[in-house]
Amino acid sequence: MLKTEASLALPGYSSVRIRGITSSPAGVLAVNASLSDPRLGSASAIVWIAPGGEILRVVGTSPFAASGIAFSADGSLWALGRVHDANDRNAPRYDMLRQYNAQGELVRTALASDAFGPQPLRTSEALLSVAGERILIYFRSERMFAEVSTNGSLVGRWKVDPFPAIEVTGAALASSGEIYATAVPARRETTADQVSLLYRLDRPSGRLVPLDAGQLAPPGTFAMLLGSDPDALVFYSRMPRMLSWVRAR
Repeated sequence: MLKTEASLALPGYSSVRIRGITSSPAGVLAVNASLSDPRLGSASAIVWIAPGGEILRVVGTSPFAASGIAFSADGSLWALGRVHDANDRNAPRYDMLRQYNAQGELVRTALASDAFGPQPLRTSEALLSVAGERILIYFRSERMFAEVSTNGSLVGRWKVDPFPAIEVTGAALASSGEIYATAVPARRETTADQVSLLYRLDRPSGRLVPLDAGQLAPPGTFAMLLGSDPDALVFYSRMPRMLSWVRAR
């Protein structure tokens, strides 16, 4: 059943590119968008949309450009991204995480861009998930999971062993604290080979432990882990197209 439908046209901008979307426990949607216009130039913004479809607020975030967003249980919104200059080059140093309250006000920033080394990690393809007092980031470029507390401190990080050769397609932090991921084989001949694999991160060893994905989707289908609800993991299946809520064990 369609719950929310909205047209995202922002005054003054001729182009609105949606980069991500997430939903709060109360059904409020947040959209991070790139805006452009020949006269005004480019900008970044996050848009809050009510369950009925009306736009609640538009918050400009430039020069911070969010690539991933996720609500926490208290209704605040976490955004992962980078700070750039007018030539789209990264700032020398910045915080990659930002927290906005339910009114769209910036509450805090966290996780310095040099937290993992002198060169900032690419956030454009990173995955973001929030559960309880923890934030999960998966940096695709580095094949690395990072767990951050909501007070901004780094809890842990784990590099994914390249064997078996897989590409992580989705990651989520469950309310239990477990970290789950879906993946497809890195080497596949056709799209028919995109059978989803399910893993759990074993923190002590830093390994991704295979789980039985058959309980989540019919054999031979592709399922991507989108995130988590308070007590369930949310999956997207391509064939047939559907969303599934599966209780995390």
